[in-house]
Amino acid sequence: MSMAFLMKLCSSAGLLLGIFGVLMLWRFGLPPDVRRYRTEFAMLERNDPQEIEITREYERLSKTAVALLVASFVLQFIHSVWDLMDY
Repeated sequence: MSMAFLMKLCSSAGLLLGIFGVLMLWRFGLPPDVRRYRTEFAMLERNDPQEIEITREYERLSKTAVALLVASFVLQFIHSVWDLMDY
């Protein structure tokens, strides 16, 4: 495999990760660190262990979505820098 092919693959993978990250954010929302106070009050009001577990799962998935978006930007940045070095 040539380096040019790997860089194009890197960019395409970045786009796919970005799409998955955005879809996950749309489904699960932003992590509590971004939403700030909303989740803390929701967690205090709930007594049901199942509800607490669902909330924790949504928080985990929303953090995964943000990580996918960051990885997407990094991969696309690598491809952009590689293209600039060719010129």
